[in-house]
Amino acid sequence: MPAPAPAALPPEPRFDLIVNGAPARDVFLSLVSDTRYSMLVHPAVSGQLSVTLKSVTLRESLDATRDVYGFDYSIDGRRITVFPPTLQ
Repeated sequence: MPAPAPAALPPEPRFDLIVNGAPARDVFLSLVSDTRYSMLVHPAVSGQLSVTLKSVTLRESLDATRDVYGFDYSIDGRRITVFPPTLQ
């Protein structure tokens, strides 16, 4: 008898992220509201973000802020940690 197929995870929800000059810490913390994730924001994360992202997943929004503002992140299970930008 074949093994049952593993249960597929539901697709990540998509949302719009539209902020103008919002504190970076507040933006990152708001990303996980109404999700199964927890967010840790490094104490050195500061500055303001201005972004308009439409129909993105949580990971896509984190990738976009990393690419533009340099905030790196790691995902460990359901815990996301955001780090301050570092010099490349």
